[in-house]
Amino acid sequence: MHQGVGNFPHGIDLLTKADYFTLASISHAYLDVSRHIAQYAEYRYVLVDHLASVKLFHWDVNVRVLAASALGQLAPLDVAYALSAIVPPLLVASISPSSDVIVRHGATLALSEIALHIASVPAFIDGEVMRRLKLIPIEMDKRRLYRGRGGEMIRVAVCTLMQTIAKLGWPLPIALAKKYLITVEECLKNPNELVRTVAIAAFQELATRYLAKLLDSPDHALYMQAIVPRFLSSVKDKSVLNPNVAARRGFLKALGVMPYVLLHPHVHQCVDLMVVAAVASYHTPDEQDAESRVAAIQALVDIVTKNHHEMTVDMLTRVLESLLKCADEDYSMDERGDVGSWVRREAMQGLHVIVQHYCAVGTRTGGDMYNQRVAVTGFGTGVIVETRALKRKMVSVQFAKPALGYFYFPPNGVGIFPDNRALHVPTPRGLPSLEARHVVTSSTHSTTPSSSVVGVPPAIVSKHAKDDRVVVPLLKTIAFCLDEGAFAFLLQDGGALFGHALYDAVRGEMAKSSDLHKLSAGLAVLVGLLPSEVSVEKRSLRGICVRKLAAEKLYTRLILHEDVVDQAKV
Repeated sequence: MHQGVGNFPHGIDLLTKADYFTLASISHAYLDVSRHIAQYAEYRYVLVDHLASVKLFHWDVNVRVLAASALGQLAPLDVAYALSAIVPPLLVASISPSSDVIVRHGATLALSEIALHIASVPAFIDGEVMRRLKLIPIEMDKRRLYRGRGGEMIRVAVCTLMQTIAKLGWPLPIALAKKYLITVEECLKNPNELVRTVAIAAFQELATRYLAKLLDSPDHALYMQAIVPRFLSSVKDKSVLNPNVAARRGFLKALGVMPYVLLHPHVHQCVDLMVVAAVASYHTPDEQDAESRVAAIQALVDIVTKNHHEMTVDMLTRVLESLLKCADEDYSMDERGDVGSWVRREAMQGLHVIVQHYCAVGTRTGGDMYNQRVAVTGFGTGVIVETRALKRKMVSVQFAKPALGYFYFPPNGVGIFPDNRALHVPTPRGLPSLEARHVVTSSTHSTTPSSSVVGVPPAIVSKHAKDDRVVVPLLKTIAFCLDEGAFAFLLQDGGALFGHALYDAVRGEMAKSSDLHKLSAGLAVLVGLLPSEVSVEKRSLRGICVRKLAAEKLYTRLILHEDVVDQAKV
């Protein structure tokens, strides 16, 4: 290659861009290096022809997807050539029953990418080409090309094409839009997760671009108004959740991305259904499905964030309480393990998204700073009561209780600062204030801080006795707190109550247990009780009975606390 650099046009540039390291990543080679090389006309058409005739029909699906994306990026470099030499053969191959399934899949993906990228130039697309592209999903269904092996790949490609057509805003007859909707609804029930994901994206574009606008037409209003009830019945029919979990997941997510103009008459019913579908305690044993609960949580978050102007406080409170319930209570298990962790993680992420979104909505932008809550470093937080434009913009901040520098202020507590020192404090406007959850102890005879928490860790261990999924991480957490000294005030002289209660709870868990993880966590807690009150130390030392592991932990602890081994105590 180095010897031929001078013989190739732009040889040095090509060798610099297409070296061993840049071509090592297949995605980088297809999407970045190919675009750089194709800017030179000497290589452009050979590269485009190779992608369209060879790589687009490769046996590896990932190569076909990359080839379609690369072909879409190269098409705008010569739109006339792409529309005259590349698109017509692909239109034929995409719906030909005699073509292999990988040929139809690659051709359909390539047509979608080419149309999307050519429209961004912008460039004129012939009306006949546009018509044939819009008829591909209809011809696929008419010729039954979804059936057989590889039908899921064809559905993914067709949904991608429908999403592209809707995104480009091409005019679509009513009959064609209805047939598109039928195809999307069939894909929403597909067991393949990728098919459902692409179908949801296609439905969102179709509903936003075409279906929502048809509500104003008296001839089609009834058909449009029946979409949401049909989706609701596909999730839950006659007080029973759909036993087809794939359909349940797909239609739940589709309801989440539904335009509000279609959702509005049924919004309360939708939220109630999603809450029921999200909370595991509302389900019978036959209705349990962790992925459906995750889909319901995602749909709730989508509805609340996309339609925040329409959310009432009661509705938002119900959603937040449901997400908290999912995060706090869903510990379901099946043969795959702790599937409830998927629900808990999604619920916590959803709460974060909702709070962050409402904080952003509550933030004011622009030149009007009046009545904004701001923080001034060194002085605390306050509210802007006046702005002045002198040599630079100054703001007057009203402090309720200045933290520092209060002697700079007049008696009314107003300070004047440059505007760049007043940092905006986002306020989550519209969020309901949920009651704080806290531990209430049964002790009424003592008001000291230690008496209010002394029985909490042992009580939690006893509450979840023999539930290894909860007890093992709980014991590890208690051991970590003991090592870090978080419970030091409970282990001081006279604080034997905490030590004995914790010892009894841990020994009860370790008794007759053969789980090494639980034994290790329990030993860490017993060792963490050293040093403490003398009677607790003696019980802890007697309780350490696993040979090698106990010896290692005890040796490490005694090195750190030499005062435990004392003749007076022994």
